[in-house]
Amino acid sequence: MLILVFILICYDAYVSWRVVTDDGLARGRMAAQLGFVWLMPLAGAILVHWILAAQSRQRDAPSGKYAVYEDYKDHETSPKIFDDH
Repeated sequence: MLILVFILICYDAYVSWRVVTDDGLARGRMAAQLGFVWLMPLAGAILVHWILAAQSRQRDAPSGKYAVYEDYKDHETSPKIFDDH
């Protein structure tokens, strides 16, 4: 039983660390998520961890658009990714 409590505390601490180190969260949202993690230890931590993972996947997903390179506009030959042929 004591081992399960220790594992739960470690998991809550890990999720809390993920919340605190996430740069995309406002202070109010961060406080709400931390409160949810510690007031509902297992369910809150799982839910917040799932939300953070989904936000991270969405933020890191490729946009499918090419970057515009301003320095290539002055050259006669455009880069291969911009060729329409």
